[in-house]
Amino acid sequence: MKNKNNKNFIIESIILLFIILIVNFIVNNYYQNKYNKIINQNINSIIVEIKNNYKDIEEEKLINIINSNDSKENNLEKYGIDINKVSSINRLNKEYKNRFYLSNIIIITIFIIYIILFVINMKKRNKLIDEVTKSIERINNKDYSLDILKNSEDELSNLKNELYKITIMLKNEAINKEIEKEAIKEGVTNISHQIKTPLTSISILIDNILEEKDMDPKIREEFLKDIRKTIDDINFLVISLLKLSRFDAGVIKFKKEKINILELVNNVKAKLNILLKDKNINLSIDIDKNNTFYGDYHWQLEAITNIVKNSIEYSNINSNIDIKVIENNFYIKIFIIDYGKGMSKEETKKIFNRFYKGENNDSNSFGIGLSLSKAIIEKDNGFIKVKSDVNKGTTFEIKYMKK
Repeated sequence: MKNKNNKNFIIESIILLFIILIVNFIVNNYYQNKYNKIINQNINSIIVEIKNNYKDIEEEKLINIINSNDSKENNLEKYGIDINKVSSINRLNKEYKNRFYLSNIIIITIFIIYIILFVINMKKRNKLIDEVTKSIERINNKDYSLDILKNSEDELSNLKNELYKITIMLKNEAINKEIEKEAIKEGVTNISHQIKTPLTSISILIDNILEEKDMDPKIREEFLKDIRKTIDDINFLVISLLKLSRFDAGVIKFKKEKINILELVNNVKAKLNILLKDKNINLSIDIDKNNTFYGDYHWQLEAITNIVKNSIEYSNINSNIDIKVIENNFYIKIFIIDYGKGMSKEETKKIFNRFYKGENNDSNSFGIGLSLSKAIIEKDNGFIKVKSDVNKGTTFEIKYMKK
């Protein structure tokens, strides 16, 4: 295809050259005729003047004089004519031919230079086209390496640059798909493990109840309570996973309502009151009744509850958890502080990962609550970060910008 296009261009260029040469011939011929006409008019004027002043001169003699090649005197130089050299008309004819040949040589030379430059340029373009074609083939084969360091500023190089951008996009998309595949694979594995463990526990407890017909009623009741708790845990896991999947799918629409933080935290405390009493933890609340921000109350209650629950799990028995708020004209911050087991810096980097459970975490934890909280807070245009020191405690900081 490329050779055919080049061949067609050269043929068209040759046709154009012939047209230019013909036009050049016509133009030069026109000016030559014009010069001849001027000379003939001048000669005619001389003849008319001679005939008017010398009426006795014979017509035949005058014609012989004009057409004669003989000249006895060379006194015409002052009139611009040198009969010893070339006549004016012959000189003009010669100049016309020289000019005509020269103009044609110039045109042909320019044409040849143009063709040479065109061929050189087409070779470069064809080489670049081949590179782009090979790059596309590599992309089709999932090879996303593409060198743009040698690019110039012509349109094909710009095309290659755009192709490079597409390549980067496809490469990132491929990487993200692989990450998503691994995340899904890991998630399925984790979910399977998380559900398998409590189901196995339930199965063992039920087998014990069925096998020991004369089991002590108190022990049977304890077993049933354990089964009930395990079922609740599984229910919590499934509901949390469903919520996370809705976040991943982007189908959750958040409300924008004014939230009173003190009311929100009091409701969190009420939900976790049993856990607080079990470990005899004092939840201290330092929040002004006028501290508010805009968000979705239902989801914020879920997020804060999970974070406080995590703080309870990491806290020691007979300890404290503080919740306080800092507010200014630009943002509002909620701090949730415990003084318990704490975490290492490596753990704080992973604590929001799905299914991650820290070294000092409750053995009954599924490692999904904080991941859900982070998703909720960020979806509701907030920010969350954590600071912790081993055996000194952990601080969660939630920040909402004021609009």
